[in-house]
Amino acid sequence: MESASTIMKGYEIYYNFIRKHQGINCCPYELAIPELEIGKNGWLDLIKMSKVLF
Repeated sequence: MESASTIMKGYEIYYNFIRKHQGINCCPYELAIPELEIGKNGWLDLIKMSKVLF
């Protein structure tokens, strides 16, 4: 059960920060946090940002 929770959290991050949505033609974070800059390699950029914050 613990690994299922971790996998689902990873999918949630992918869904909200990396995957472009058809309906809004962008990632949800681009509307919610426009000043956040995530480059072409989204996962790596998010990992680097998390190191700065924690």
